[in-house]
Amino acid sequence: MRKVDYDFSYTEPEEIADWGDAEDGIVKIFAMDENYEEMELKLDIKNDARAKVVTAVKKAIEEAAEDADGGARAVMMVFEGPRHMGGKVDILQIISDAKVVTGD
Repeated sequence: MRKVDYDFSYTEPEEIADWGDAEDGIVKIFAMDENYEEMELKLDIKNDARAKVVTAVKKAIEEAAEDADGGARAVMMVFEGPRHMGGKVDILQIISDAKVVTGD
């Protein structure tokens, strides 16, 4: 597994206040990699074991949105690595934390 940072773009449901209405408790988080390619990450907000991560993600998104200058961005910190299923290889991505980054 390797740790990769992805820049937050938006979520479904869009408003954090509406996350409790997410189907099956799964919030879709859309983020971009260093090549500005969009990807979909999923966060289980109803899993108590992930409560600290959910709180960190919400806090980072809110703090970046409140930045009047627009220089702050929320960054999803993700562990990713291959998952072998028979003859198929998938990339497993797990949000491990979130932070706010300012500047370049």
